[in-house]
Formats: sequence, C-alpha cells, structure tokens
Amino acid sequence: LGSPDRIDATSAYTSTEPYFAIRADIPVRIFDPRDIGIDFYGDTLFTTQGFADTHPEKVRAMRRAVIRGWEYALAHQDEIISYILNAYVPEDDRTHLGFEAQVTKDLIGTDLVDIGYLSLSRWRHIADVFTQAGLMTDGEVPGDFMFEVTEPLPAWVYQWLGWLSALALLALLAAQWLYRLNKELKREISHRRALEEELRALATTDPLTGLANRRHLEDRAAAEIARSRRHAHDLGVILLDLNEFKELNDAHGHGFGDRCLQAVAGTCKSVLRDIDLAARYGGDEFLIMLPETDARSVQTVAERLRRMIGGLTIDPSDRPLSTSLGLGFLMPDDRGLDDIIARADADMYRDKRAGR
Repeated sequence: LGSPDRIDATSAYTSTEPYFAIRADIPVRIFDPRDIGIDFYGDTLFTTQGFADTHPEKVRAMRRAVIRGWEYALAHQDEIISYILNAYVPEDDRTHLGFEAQVTKDLIGTDLVDIGYLSLSRWRHIADVFTQAGLMTDGEVPGDFMFEVTEPLPAWVYQWLGWLSALALLALLAAQWLYRLNKELKREISHRRALEEELRALATTDPLTGLANRRHLEDRAAAEIARSRRHAHDLGVILLDLNEFKELNDAHGHGFGDRCLQAVAGTCKSVLRDIDLAARYGGDEFLIMLPETDARSVQTVAERLRRMIGGLTIDPSDRPLSTSLGLGFLMPDDRGLDDIIARADADMYRDKRAGR
C-alpha cells in the first residue's frame, strides 16, 4: 500500500522483513495480529482422512519425526544455522538466520505449550475468527478433524510402572507394619508403666491398710528431716497403738483384726494434709509425720485422732476401739527418725499406763 515512491504498509514475516528494515536503518512500526487476539502461528501437517485411516502408522511416524526435528532445531540453533548456510543458502548471513531463529522460538512458545500439542477448541476458535472476517462460510470444525490415534507406550514404560507399583505396595506394607509395630510399642510402654506404678506401690505401700510402709516412711523421714533443718521448720511425729488389740483379735478372729486396722488407717488419712504422711509402723502401730507443725498443733491432731478412733466400733464387737498416743519432735542433736520415734514411744507408753 502507498504511492510509487514510498511504501505505507506491507505484509511481512516478523522473522524476516523487520530484520532487513532494521539493518537498512528504516524506521518501521509492526502491527501484530496477536495484539487483537489473532494468534494462529504454527506449522500444521495435513493429510486426507482416507490416508490417515489406511496408514495410521505412517501418519504417526511423520508427526513424530517433525516434532523431533523442531525440538532438535530449537535446542541446537547454531548447528542448524550452519547447516542451512552450507547446504541451502550460502549467500545468506548468520546474523539474519539467528534473528529468524529467535523470533521463531518466541512465536512457538515452548515454555508454555509443548511442540505437537493440538486442541480442537483452538481450531474452532480459528474457524470462528475466519467466519467473522467473512473468509469462511461455515466455521464448524468436525470432531475428527485432528489425527488423534493413541500411540502405544514403549515396553519399558510398562516395566517401570510395574516396578513402581511393586515399590509402592512394599512401601504401603512397610508403613502398615511400622504403624502396627508403633501401636504395639505404645501398648507395651503403657503396660510397663502400669507395672512400674504397681511395683512402686507395692514397694512403698502396706497392702492391708493402703498406708505407707516402713521403708517408704524411712525414706520420706530422711528427706523431711533434712528439709526441716535447712529451713528451720518444726517436725512432729504421732505414734499410735491400739489398746488390747491382741485380745480383740483372739476373740473375734484375724479378719476382725484386719478390719480394725483398716478403719484406723482410714481415720488417719482423713486428718492429713498433703504434706503429711501416715504409715503402718508395726503390727497394730501407726505413725503420722507432720512437717512444719509445732508442738501445740501436733497435740491437737493427736487428740482429734483419739476421739475419732474412740468412736469406731467394728462388727461383730460393740466395744469401741481405743488407742494410746505418743508424740515426738525433731531435736537439734537427733541423728535421724529413730531418735524421734524413741521419744514418741516413751510418751506413748506413759499414755498407755495412764489408761487414757
């Protein structure tokens, strides 16, 4: 378009004419159809329906060869340029062919769509654009327009799929085995912890009364004596003995005696704080350790115990239980719990002789 002495517009390949215009220092403005949504670039192979139906392997081979050729050319541009210069157009120059190769690569856009990809919707879009432009009368694209014979996968693909499936199955079985093993381990750990708690209870608790046994009493007493001396706290002990327990036991049987001991143990527990400790010290003897408790408060606890135990009657006897109590306190020269108990024991026998 234009007058004889100038050109206003011309059709051109974006891979060719712009290069020559730039080299000749001619200012140009490129109108690209893609700017208005017309993007139909591509090399398309056509064949007849009959040939495709009769020789699908040849069509498939040709398509595969062309795709591989394009892939190789885009990946080895310098090699292809040298080949074209040597075999086809030796008069051309490398710079022009390099410009053409780069523009072509940008048009194909392999970073967005693989070479050889076809879409029926794209062909229908192209037909609609041509129909709207008056270049086609019928923009309908039949469904069998594209050659879509499925190519068989190589045998190694199926082999790898088989191996991967086997590995996935093994991984699943291993995961299931590990899950079961982990579950069993958790159950075993829980069982062992329960056993440890049971053993700890057996090692520290009197089985008949549920109070601390003598060994646990001695361990706790050593710690409480050290703590009382460190913080200058009082530490009191109540030693308790059931009066005439042997006679009651002989008269009513050992089961009766056990129920008496259990009733006294329950009474002892009921008067304790969290920091106190009640223990079965001997056959019918009980010891209550009261940290951070002065003599007056220890005496109050002892008298309360005397009243509460004195109100207990154990079937079949209608005779209330009675007890003798002795008090002991931590002294600066004490070597341990035995010194405190010795004073509490002497006090208890004074109480027993007094017949309280």
